[in-house]
Amino acid sequence: MKNKILKIGLAVLAAIAFITGCIQLSDIIVPDSIETNSVAEFVIKGSVSPETDYGPEGIAIAMLVPVEWDVANTAEITLTTSNLQSMYGVADCVDEVMVPISSKPIAKPIDGYAGKTWAEAYTLKHGSLGNVNGDMEWVIFTNRDTKVKVSDKRPSRVEMTVKAKFKTGSTPMICNLGFEFAGEAEGWEGVGFKDNLKTVTIKVGSGSVDYTSFPLTSTVPSAYRYGDFFSVIFSSQVDGYTTAVDGEAEVFMCGTAVLDDGTQVKLDRKDDFTCMRRTGRHTYQKYIFPTHYFGLPKGTKITDLYFYFTNKDGSKVEMGDDYPDLGFQFQQSDE
Repeated sequence: MKNKILKIGLAVLAAIAFITGCIQLSDIIVPDSIETNSVAEFVIKGSVSPETDYGPEGIAIAMLVPVEWDVANTAEITLTTSNLQSMYGVADCVDEVMVPISSKPIAKPIDGYAGKTWAEAYTLKHGSLGNVNGDMEWVIFTNRDTKVKVSDKRPSRVEMTVKAKFKTGSTPMICNLGFEFAGEAEGWEGVGFKDNLKTVTIKVGSGSVDYTSFPLTSTVPSAYRYGDFFSVIFSSQVDGYTTAVDGEAEVFMCGTAVLDDGTQVKLDRKDDFTCMRRTGRHTYQKYIFPTHYFGLPKGTKITDLYFYFTNKDGSKVEMGDDYPDLGFQFQQSDE
């Protein structure tokens, strides 16, 4: 697969065994696209310039990732280093396995985080990093074997390459991933580990579920097929944006079903059948089975769905911005 290189500004997923001082990310190589239900491999290159005596201590990496990916149990993360042998007489890591420590307590007490596990501490420290519309979790890994003390008397760089394989889930999403180095024993209080949190926004599949913003529309469940029974949720006011139908006691969900032969089937009735249930001051919900909702024979193949929201007499209509003639697009999950 063709790859592209993202320069410094993303976050490294793991680090060399024992280091200090300046950790520098040089390149991160990621796939051109990340698909659902697949393995996404990241190759991360970096270096370390010793500045202060440090160690012996392992390196931990904290990662904010989608819960659905089950990273602690399914990810494969390995570490390779260079220059440890020539600088310190310690064998370099070659695809050394990194292991999860998320549920373990932080070894060194840190003010405000005493008694917390790694995962609990990072959740308190950084939260969800702008992921407001999806389930994320902090997962922490550390290198398994190599323990090296680095001295500032030997200031050469230690180079590192990390290969990280994540198994994505079925949800096509946009989300923010977060990464931060820490010492296995020192936590983030050790030399060289402060202020190194980095984030990157990624798109998986179509990216139809945006974890980074409160959407005007969403579904339950978030992953569905057009042949499923699911609910559409509409928010008439979000993040200071007010839609045309905000404040209406009754909101009706009308729309268009596009069939596999290109035919567009319209639904524009405003009655009990299309009236949404008001679930909050600004929220409405409607359960549908798409073929039934559009009056189509069972088994009809729908290739796309669009909905818009209107009041009873049609004087107020919210169509969204992307498809002003059709409304909000609702894309089914990948097979």
